[in-house]
Amino acid sequence: MGDGKDEGFWELAQSGFMPAIEALPGFNRSVLEAYGLRCAISGERFLAEPAQPHPHLEVVAIRPLALGGAVSIGNCLALEQQIARHFRRGIIQIDEDFRVVVAEPAALEPAIRPHVIAGRVLFLPALPEHWPGLASLAFHRRLFARDAR
Repeated sequence: MGDGKDEGFWELAQSGFMPAIEALPGFNRSVLEAYGLRCAISGERFLAEPAQPHPHLEVVAIRPLALGGAVSIGNCLALEQQIARHFRRGIIQIDEDFRVVVAEPAALEPAIRPHVIAGRVLFLPALPEHWPGLASLAFHRRLFARDAR
């Protein structure tokens, strides 16, 4: 200990440890602001809320952090909560032209069917550098690719 190496109690460092996106309130706020407090898939706008996390919008990693995804606005979408759940399960995906793909239409909950329109272009942030990364979107589609058997 006093030798300047500061190795704690000699345990090995945790490699790959990354907090969940929900544990990063400042980052969440930045993503929601980049999307103008709008769901990227439905286009529905929400009012700013002092409460964190936002009661209606979620920040969802396109490529999950646990699978190598970056903590960056380009790896995240602002999504309404029910739509976010469907995106995380791969029921909703995004193609390389930023269009909504409904991989399992029958699995969409009736309440969100009118808001999730296959083929609609995402509601993207104003700054192109904040748009979803094509590699992350491709990873998400591969992650949930359905067997063609």
